[in-house]
Amino acid sequence: MAYGTDEGLIEYLSASGRCLSGSTTAAVVRFWGSAYVDQFEQDYRGAAITTDASFPRDLWTTVPSRVEQAAYEAGLAWSQGVVLFGSGGTSGGQVTSEAVDSLKVTYAEPQDGTGYWENNRYILPIAYALLLPFMKHKGGFYPSAMVV
Repeated sequence: MAYGTDEGLIEYLSASGRCLSGSTTAAVVRFWGSAYVDQFEQDYRGAAITTDASFPRDLWTTVPSRVEQAAYEAGLAWSQGVVLFGSGGTSGGQVTSEAVDSLKVTYAEPQDGTGYWENNRYILPIAYALLLPFMKHKGGFYPSAMVV
């Protein structure tokens, strides 16, 4: 399920002075943006009401506008070439430095890619910031004001 509407995406981008590029369609942008939103499933408060999407949840009976906007932001980033879902790692052997005199070459060590996505999934600060109110703190606690 893609969050928001094609019209909502166009209006949101227009309000912020942006537009879709060339051959990119709103439906495709919303698809990839929604996939970005859904990848945080384990971090959201409450439980998803449906199995095909993270929102709505048992705490919110509708999809909050901030979630739709986060999907729009992530989808727009995808349409501009930002890698939303990367595997990371290298096969090794890439040249990392070279010198012409005395012919010195240094090669990269192979990397397994472990932890790449966990360390880089926050690369879209606007989209991530829009989603923060729906996330629980690490350790399972919910963000809230506490009076002591």
